[in-house]
Amino acid sequence: MVGKEVSGRALGMTAGLDRDRIDPVLCELIEAGFLYEAELYPERVLAFRHPLTREVAYGTQLADGRAATHAAAARATIELEPDRLDELAALIADHMAAGGETLEAARWSARAAHRAGHSRPQDALRLWRNVTEHAANLDESEETVGLGVLSRMMQLDYAWRLGMERDEAETLATEATEIATRVGDLRSLALLKLLTSARPGVAYRASEWIAAAEEAIRLADESGDLGLRVAIRGAGCYAQMCAGDLDLVERAAGEILDLGGGDPSVGAGIVIGCPPAWALMARSIALKERDQVEEAERLADESLRLAAEFGDPETESWSRGNKATLMAERGELEGALALSRRNCELTDRLGDVFSRTLALTSLAYVQIAIGDHAEAVATIELSDRTYREAMKAGGEGEAWRGTLRARALLGTGRAEDALEQAVDAVDVSREREMHWQLPGALHVLAQTRAATGTAGVEDALGQATALCERLDHRMTLRKIDADRGALTAA
Repeated sequence: MVGKEVSGRALGMTAGLDRDRIDPVLCELIEAGFLYEAELYPERVLAFRHPLTREVAYGTQLADGRAATHAAAARATIELEPDRLDELAALIADHMAAGGETLEAARWSARAAHRAGHSRPQDALRLWRNVTEHAANLDESEETVGLGVLSRMMQLDYAWRLGMERDEAETLATEATEIATRVGDLRSLALLKLLTSARPGVAYRASEWIAAAEEAIRLADESGDLGLRVAIRGAGCYAQMCAGDLDLVERAAGEILDLGGGDPSVGAGIVIGCPPAWALMARSIALKERDQVEEAERLADESLRLAAEFGDPETESWSRGNKATLMAERGELEGALALSRRNCELTDRLGDVFSRTLALTSLAYVQIAIGDHAEAVATIELSDRTYREAMKAGGEGEAWRGTLRARALLGTGRAEDALEQAVDAVDVSREREMHWQLPGALHVLAQTRAATGTAGVEDALGQATALCERLDHRMTLRKIDADRGALTAA
């Protein structure tokens, strides 16, 4: 069947009847109460009067007849709606699949998945799974091989956003790697290196993560694909950010911007929606750590604007969270709170676990700055729980969330709990070489030791100071210096 509602033209094309032959039949069905005219202008649209009527009509068709009807409905939709094909791609794919047109179903499912993209990640993941299934039922050709590899890689791309069972992810990676290696697809092998070893959430130390990202960049450069070279550098930049190397963050961000030449479409959608918007955000975060808040906020605004204009809701949400924390740093607390709450609302709609976790973490950061520590505890615990339930691990943000939870717990008077959390945050940061988070974790460790009368306050401050000086983390160093007298006197 063609759907619950259908235009007269589409119904005629599906049935293979011209207007002179279809109109009398439709009139009889309308008079008998089976159909009604849902719309008359600008085009006649018909609908079943009761859903059961549609189901009975569908069920009484022989299987071959139903398949032919679905295939005809797909072709009618393509012919009659040429300006809405992206919008209707999923519907066309369903009709093609039900009509036995498996290759067309794979093509249209891929088109629908591209359209859903990072704006509707759960839909995109489902559609890429459909592509894999369709491609597996086709004879091998250059096109079906390409669809098989691409669909598996795209599922892995959504795994770090939404979560995926480990066995499923490993199977996808193994199958995609085998196919790409067999056909010598260097571009896919570079992406697979990223999606399996250099993506967010990998359970490696930062040095191993960076090495995997550098290997992915090498493969991308060897492939000669400009978009891939731009996109994969974003992964390397993020790994360097988590390692706390601000010089390398700024250099990688600069490479993304230089290679793209100001064109936001270069590398778009391969890993993230708008690479230059992400690069501007990365620069903003680096400058924030260097305590250059004014310039960091200017870049955050530019990143937010570009991501919004280019239709990249993920980078837009990450930039919005960064902007909120910058506003909090310069004392615009109510505005920061409103922006971070709005960001949480938008990321909830997006359905991306990774982005939702970051939005909640930024909200907790702002709540701590305001002094609303009880709310901050609830927010950061929700953030951590959300990530762990989906990803089955703590991810690269584990120590950052732990540091914020320790601060929030300390603010509520739960000093012993805060100390335990601070110790864990320091241990995780060190174990995984997440030096972006380690100075702040050491600072809160000193604070909790002072609050509980535990030895080692000056030692924690000394380690944090040395690390900040080595990494040029001036903002954290300024906060430590402002706190040092009260902590050492305690």
